Amino acid sequence: IEWGEVELARESGSWTGVRQVSELDAPYFIVMVEGEQGQIIRVGRPEATLSAPLQAVQNFMIFGGSSGLVFALFLGWVLSRRVLSPVREVSDAAARIAAGELTTRVPTNVSGELGRLSRSFNAMAENLEEQFQRVTKQKGRLQTVLDSMVEFVFVTNAEGRIRVSNANLEDLIGQPLIGRKPMEVIENEELHEAVRRAMKGRATSVEIEAELGGQDRILAAEVAPLPGRMGVVAVLHDVTRLKDADKVRRDFVANASHELRTPLTAIRGFAETLRDGNVKDPVRASRFLDTILRHTSRLQDLVSDLSILSQSETPTQAFNIRPINLSEIVDFIVEGLQNEARTQGDDAIVIAADGT
Repeated sequence: IEWGEVELARESGSWTGVRQVSELDAPYFIVMVEGEQGQIIRVGRPEATLSAPLQAVQNFMIFGGSSGLVFALFLGWVLSRRVLSPVREVSDAAARIAAGELTTRVPTNVSGELGRLSRSFNAMAENLEEQFQRVTKQKGRLQTVLDSMVEFVFVTNAEGRIRVSNANLEDLIGQPLIGRKPMEVIENEELHEAVRRAMKGRATSVEIEAELGGQDRILAAEVAPLPGRMGVVAVLHDVTRLKDADKVRRDFVANASHELRTPLTAIRGFAETLRDGNVKDPVRASRFLDTILRHTSRLQDLVSDLSILSQSETPTQAFNIRPINLSEIVDFIVEGLQNEARTQGDDAIVIAADGT
């Protein structure tokens, strides 16, 4: 007995420890407790008999912990396969749809909320694909209509850059137009100002002159804003031929008026001379009447020529081309103007075709 242990037991009421018992030559687990009457009760047991159960408990805890960890990992793997894998498939499918693969679908062979999520996702993808196909068809029909127009058409976005144009304008410019500004395509300040006004919500009509397709053109431009000021639409009519035709028409009217004025002047002059009785010589009077008849015949020829000219664009119209005597035509015109010159008191200067 170690009396130091006994003293410790008296002071604290108990003492527990493991020490080597020399008499038994083995380590013992000793417990000392002070009794009610002050006596010390001492109990000892070999440490070896206690280590085996403790080791068994320790081994059980290690095995149980390892088994629990393996089971938890397995359970996590199963849950990830059943829960996370479908979610990952939905996420990957959403990314593919965002990239333009609208035919992407996800498996629906799962149950519960994930199954409903998969079916809802597929329904959304089908609806999106149908809407995209509908928009694509509408855009195709719109582009067909634009390409069939003889006018030049372009549509800009809110930033003022071309997003739609028709084939006629692209063929005329000879290069892609999408993404460019109208001023870069058609260099004309009036058109650029019309586009700026339309961007502010005011429709504008302007007539511009610009060099397009290697030649000068006259364009009548109609520029109007899109709803919500999302851009403008411009329709350009090529009126170059109309302007040229109008000029030809004006020149034709001037020339026709001149051609009609000459015989009418001669007829009036000779008729007034005969009416006033200034011609006493029957031979001269007869010559005056012959001149009036010739100029009348010339008026008929002019009217006939106008009728033929109006039919000149008919493919079946045939023209009788023959040589003419320029001297006779000059003499005929001069003779018709001589009487008018005499009436005005002027002297007629006649230059014959041979220069005399």
